[in-house]
Amino acid sequence: MCISYLKDTKMLLSCLLSATLLVQAALCSPQGARIDPPAKEYLKDLRFTIGTSEYLFLTTKTDWYKAKLNCKAQGMELVSIESAEENAGLTAQLQAYPYEEAWTSGTRLGTHNNYYWESTGNFFGPYKNWLIPPEFYGDEEFVYLQSYETDGSRKWRENSANYPTKMAICELRPQTYDTSIKNKPGRFTIEDGYYEISSMMLPWQHAKNDCRSRGMDLISIETEEENAALILALQEYEEPFWTSGNRYLTQDYYWEATGQLIEGTYTNWAAEQPSIYPCLKMNADVLTRQWYTEECYIESNLARYVCEFHPRK
Repeated sequence: MCISYLKDTKMLLSCLLSATLLVQAALCSPQGARIDPPAKEYLKDLRFTIGTSEYLFLTTKTDWYKAKLNCKAQGMELVSIESAEENAGLTAQLQAYPYEEAWTSGTRLGTHNNYYWESTGNFFGPYKNWLIPPEFYGDEEFVYLQSYETDGSRKWRENSANYPTKMAICELRPQTYDTSIKNKPGRFTIEDGYYEISSMMLPWQHAKNDCRSRGMDLISIETEEENAALILALQEYEEPFWTSGNRYLTQDYYWEATGQLIEGTYTNWAAEQPSIYPCLKMNADVLTRQWYTEECYIESNLARYVCEFHPRK
């Protein structure tokens, strides 16, 4: 009986020793240093304010176009970083996300070697914060706020639009369009909206930027009533007009100003339209103003355009 007891005890001790060695092997490196498993981080969207603007840091990683549309779905725009104070404020707010990169609205799409903030229509400068001066190479036409440098700063870099590897910073700026001016040339209203007919002809990208720089958007035609009102307002102009309709680098046409997909809502396409081209125009027929598509990311394709503004409710 005693011999049996001793054998059982030895077996128990042997099992305990083996288990202890297995635990040590799992927790220790060959040098004896403890290896802790990486902490699982749950990144959360972050809202904050800097000055008069509201911001939303969206932690879902997407490409540039999806980031832009995600911001629009929040009633916001991709961020425009136009001062050192704003860049420093963003850097301070994002301290909990030191390794994450985020899309901004900065791009040179349609303007070759001239970067601008898409959400405001303003070209870069005088403040710039490049890590490496832009090389204007290939399709690297979009600007992101990179992860922290060793000195704790964040700089800007270029990348292609289709890399779904970055988060997004959305921004809501105060509205600046002045509705108090009476009898402004080219201005008309449709319900609560203010519209302005351009006095000049521009390429699509520059037309959009001109509207943005005035606190407006290139027009989106989302109802039959709006289209009918535009036909009346533009009846003296026997020429085509740019709209914000676009599908550059996307599968479906959408209204650039709102992010709303066009198919499935009101449409006014001409026969055999849309074609393969990325941007949408109203044609020169003063009775119908039907829609057709054209190549728009070239400097020589000039047309008039209509800007619109809707007060926030």
